[in-house]
Amino acid sequence: MPDKAEECLNDVLLNIWEHIDSFDEKRNSFKNWAAAIARYRAVDYLRKYRQKIQQIDIEEVEIAKEDAVLEGLLEQEAYRELKGLLKCLKEKDRSLFWKLYVEEKSMEEISRETGMDKTVIYNRISRGRRLIRKQSMKEREA
Repeated sequence: MPDKAEECLNDVLLNIWEHIDSFDEKRNSFKNWAAAIARYRAVDYLRKYRQKIQQIDIEEVEIAKEDAVLEGLLEQEAYRELKGLLKCLKEKDRSLFWKLYVEEKSMEEISRETGMDKTVIYNRISRGRRLIRKQSMKEREA
């Protein structure tokens, strides 16, 4: 698997080199732009090699374990990004977002758990989205 990670890294660097003309510093910082390329390339590699893992002999199970580690790392990165996005919200709203989008609970379930009316939840989610969008735009401009 280390050779696949190195191959992915080389592919990311080549992709950045080949598409540098599409970088727009007004829309995003170089660091974020390059990180997005790396993230999507890593996901592509993960999908590609996950299909190959299904066809591998039993002696090569170690690759599946390494793939699980990579997937775990990707999940951790997604978790950190999500926490970063939600940090601009109040704790109550953060909890609603978490239940709705991460735990994938229905509005009815959330309403029962929190004792809030569904319209109140919809309003809080809508305001939270606007706040996240606003915060995200500020970070892009910075």
